[in-house]
Amino acid sequence: DGLIWLHPVTDRLETAPAAVRRQARKLICLNLCFEDDAVLCVLRDDRAAVGALTRRLIERGYRRIGYLGGSEDQLFARWRYGGFADALQAGRRAVEPGIVVPYSTGSQYSDGVAAARTLLRAGDPPDALVCVTDSLAAGVAAALREAGLAVPDDVVVTGFDNRPEYRDIVPSLTTVDPASPEMGRVAAALLLAQLAGTIQPGGRHFVPCRLVLRPPVGEEEGPAAPARRKAKGERGR
Repeated sequence: DGLIWLHPVTDRLETAPAAVRRQARKLICLNLCFEDDAVLCVLRDDRAAVGALTRRLIERGYRRIGYLGGSEDQLFARWRYGGFADALQAGRRAVEPGIVVPYSTGSQYSDGVAAARTLLRAGDPPDALVCVTDSLAAGVAAALREAGLAVPDDVVVTGFDNRPEYRDIVPSLTTVDPASPEMGRVAAALLLAQLAGTIQPGGRHFVPCRLVLRPPVGEEEGPAAPARRKAKGERGR
């Protein structure tokens, strides 16, 4: 009767094929969205999450906050950088080109090592580095330690994904939990409501992520933002 279409990575906006639009009432997209919002899509609120994490760093007194992003082709990478930029602007902080790299060729461990080495060659590393993924953050931390810098004492490194394998590598890694189980529950509930006719197809439903704060950034965990819905045809992200 209905289908949840799961996509592994939110990497781009596509135009919904005619066949997909015809089946919009029976379909929910998970981690995938279309330019025309013809199908209701359930997405992580990447932008709000990274914005909340960056604001936390500002509140903790970090003055020079850098950023290392992923591929510009990936939609999630653009949203995450948008959240970082939003928080800097709200905190009246300038974007420092030398320590802010909005987009790069990748977001894996090796990419983090290479990005950190490039940043270090420029001199004067930041107080904190917001990284687009935990994988990237782990590579950054390794390169910083290789250069004689202590993590987190000299440079705080944060990530996104809350992947358990990196807790041993970077015990201090403050990160974002992507709330994948909650996304599945929300998608199922929306599909049932759509099949019952109580909601209309189309638009985007953003599921809040959870901040995972570790010393020295913090010790508690909590939601980054409330859930929200962008209706079909509504302007904005």
